[in-house]
Amino acid sequence: MERLATWFGRDTIIPIYYAPAPEPEILKLSLDGTLLMRISKRSSWFRSPPRDFPSDPGGVFAAMKDFNASIPWSLFELTDELLMIQYTNRERGTGYQVFTKDGALVAEELGLNMLFVHGAGGRVYRSVQPGLDAQGELPNPYIEVYEFVAP
Repeated sequence: MERLATWFGRDTIIPIYYAPAPEPEILKLSLDGTLLMRISKRSSWFRSPPRDFPSDPGGVFAAMKDFNASIPWSLFELTDELLMIQYTNRERGTGYQVFTKDGALVAEELGLNMLFVHGAGGRVYRSVQPGLDAQGELPNPYIEVYEFVAP
């Protein structure tokens, strides 16, 4: 791989991590798009889309009824060593997996039914909208912060 930058006297290589919906792996790419590595297969909970959506609007709506696939929702660089990918599935809810950048599965939780909006520095963040209060008013949302602790 080519050297992309020199910072404080050391070479910095910037890979791109990508989780395409139909593939059962996370792809590690160079900035020019060269495939560097395929990171571990996703769990048996993951379901690839069975086919592409048709181009006509009626066909799209018909296909969505039968669409039982896991869609990558987000992919975070959780720490310098860990990646976190979240999935959503209409029938199975949501879930996440944490991998080392070498491709080893570190942790997973499936059927979680909540999504994180951001992850970095070993923490993930989720926005929560409380229900109506006693006066029937909708309170402001708040942020829940979770720290990842490796098993």
